[in-house]
Amino acid sequence: VKPAPGTVTIKEVRGYVVGSKAAEEKAGGLADCHAQSEDHWITGARRPIATPISVYTKYKTNRKSWGIDAIGTMIVEIELSNGI
Repeated sequence: VKPAPGTVTIKEVRGYVVGSKAAEEKAGGLADCHAQSEDHWITGARRPIATPISVYTKYKTNRKSWGIDAIGTMIVEIELSNGI
């Protein structure tokens, strides 16, 4: 499919990630609010968590146990044909 002349299109897509989970946690989580140290409240370390998967003992104590912070921070930059 060819866009009509003058239509703004995607020129380029670029993706960036933080170098490591340790760097992300040290920086306070960046865009991933779950990339926190093990004792941070959002990971569930201070008290048990309540989620649909917390009925399983293996996943009850910490959100990280079931991969909530698996992806981490990712920045996607999209450049359009009009320079924006």
